[in-house]
Amino acid sequence: MPPQRAQDAEYQATFPGFYLQNGGPHDVEGLPQLQSNKARVPENRFVGSNHSRCMNPEFDALIDRFYVTVPMPQRMDLLGQILRHMTENLNIMPVVYGPNFIMVGKRINGMVAAKAPSSNAILWNAHQWDAH
Repeated sequence: MPPQRAQDAEYQATFPGFYLQNGGPHDVEGLPQLQSNKARVPENRFVGSNHSRCMNPEFDALIDRFYVTVPMPQRMDLLGQILRHMTENLNIMPVVYGPNFIMVGKRINGMVAAKAPSSNAILWNAHQWDAH
């Protein structure tokens, strides 16, 4: 990519090859970034978090339903449908995952790993921690 095009959103969005980016939506919290309204297309001035530019109303509806569904069994069923769509259609294809390392002092008791990885998952039970 020529240096002059490094900040050109249209050029980046329509790059005729593979675009490997660091980071991205790799967890449940990042699902809204994959919706059609976030696609990098002319209507959005080529700005958005949906780098694949995949636009699918059914996928958008699954994500919308996931975020308004409260009962856990139905919510997990929707998440399964979302993951199935992603693996069948490859609207996102992660190549590299970066691990998150967290250091915890030996004096902290009650810290438990979260059930789902996220940027703030380590804090989910902070009200139960104790220092001795």
